[in-house]
Amino acid sequence: MKNLSKLMSVVMMMGIIALASCSDDPVVQAPSAGFSFEVSDFDVTFTNASLDADSYSWDFGDNSGTSNELNPQYTYSGAGDYEVSLTVANAGGLDTHVETVTIESAIDYNALLAGRWVVSPEASAVGVGEGKGNIGWWSNSADDVTTRACFFDDVYVFNADGSYSMELGDGTWLEQWQGVDPPACGAGIAPHDGSSTEYTFSAGESTFQLFGQGAYVGIAKAYNMAELGLGDVAPESITYDYELSADGNTMTVSIQVSDVGYWQYKMEKAEQ
Repeated sequence: MKNLSKLMSVVMMMGIIALASCSDDPVVQAPSAGFSFEVSDFDVTFTNASLDADSYSWDFGDNSGTSNELNPQYTYSGAGDYEVSLTVANAGGLDTHVETVTIESAIDYNALLAGRWVVSPEASAVGVGEGKGNIGWWSNSADDVTTRACFFDDVYVFNADGSYSMELGDGTWLEQWQGVDPPACGAGIAPHDGSSTEYTFSAGESTFQLFGQGAYVGIAKAYNMAELGLGDVAPESITYDYELSADGNTMTVSIQVSDVGYWQYKMEKAEQ
């Protein structure tokens, strides 16, 4: 009986010692993640501001770039907004911090688009249809190039400084929505007469926007999600989609005018 009592005492003492030993273990503070960054063109330098971290895991948000460095540098392949995350860890746990890094294009799209443009004088250069790139509802014929010569010689001038103008010459093609029935060549009708000197434009990778009432490309009545009717007020700006050829001498321009309807123009640089 005495031996059993001694054994229980030893077990209890060992438990007390173990508890005391555990209580002496230091408590590890969980880390706190943080960082700042500087952007230079497509290059980004990251400065780690994390606290109490033993390891670092970076994800640069472009589905390819990662790093375990303290203060990494990274080069992006294109413009865009990238969600960059830094996850830090130690024995006490882990923490993640996220920042949005914006890379702006170094390409001057206004300069790329700059030039004197006309609608290509050929069949199907102008058309409208269901869906972008479709001209199934209507497109100009080869005969229209002659009949509507006053339309095909209109010049749309994009300048590298962002200014824009239209040269309609002796006249342009007029339609019923402008009060001309039947449609015919005639002097431009304000505000679509090319007389303003205040028009501007801004181009991006796949769109350009014209600013100023009466500024347009191609069909004057077409604007975003609608077409002008008789007596309607022209919008102050219009946004077009465009695709420039590799040599920069031709482009396809389109604009959505309804839920399914798109106008499309094949354009080329005019002779200087």
